[in-house]
Amino acid sequence: MPDTLEVQYEPGYRLGFVKSGQAYINNHLNLILSYHQNKDEDIFRVVGFRVETASIDKERLTINSDGTTCSVKEAGNFQQVVKGQEAELFFTYSVKWEESDIRWASRWDIYLSMADVQIHWFSIVNSVVVVFFLSGIITMIIIRTLRRCRANSTFNRIFLNAIFSKKGYCQVQHGR
Repeated sequence: MPDTLEVQYEPGYRLGFVKSGQAYINNHLNLILSYHQNKDEDIFRVVGFRVETASIDKERLTINSDGTTCSVKEAGNFQQVVKGQEAELFFTYSVKWEESDIRWASRWDIYLSMADVQIHWFSIVNSVVVVFFLSGIITMIIIRTLRRCRANSTFNRIFLNAIFSKKGYCQVQHGR
């Protein structure tokens, strides 16, 4: 989140940040999964997800006895990383489900409001160029094949005989 506290969507997530000359690592991910319930059909559909990062100092973590779950104290320090020093890091995540008003058909609209839209335009232009290039190659192959077929009078005679004969193409394909 930038210093303006404005919500900003971007691809991926930041691994850390620098504040007052100190480097901190984002070692906790909040996965927020949005779902929409179609009340007519009683169907639930995932329509989006967000990843919010947080830096949690290891003193704020309490690992439970099962070794697979933990709890996080709300207030505390960030996990600092110092170049050249070893640090014991714990990476954690939490999952939260929230109901959304976004319908299934509108789930991609959020990507139109992203800050860096040049990547999307580059991908679209790149796809169009590839389609035209491949279409040109296929057109050249078809034209060369048709010219060769037209120049070959034996093929034309066999092909026309097969079309206009009542016996069918299978009778003529051996050169008769």
